[in-house]
Amino acid sequence: MFEGVQIVEDPRLVDFVEDWSRVRSRARGERRRRYGHRQNVDIRGVPKRDVFSIGGVLYMHPAIADEAKRLIGAKFAHYAVREPETAGEVYMRNGFRW
Repeated sequence: MFEGVQIVEDPRLVDFVEDWSRVRSRARGERRRRYGHRQNVDIRGVPKRDVFSIGGVLYMHPAIADEAKRLIGAKFAHYAVREPETAGEVYMRNGFRW
């Protein structure tokens, strides 16, 4: 539970992409691949940028969850102000207690 939002982190939420940076020419590699030649292509898993909302719970990759928590925390930190004379009470900028 983070700022009232339940986030479930699932490291299996990845997209698999082909890294063609070690191939001399991508077009040549694709052409040779059609004929069955092995290419020097690396298949990597990168965090899926999608967020799934099921029953009020957000499911996402841990890297995306960290980014979301940072953004949500920064948004709520903008509204919360600690007054030095009120020893620990937190107020919102518009005067309502939080």
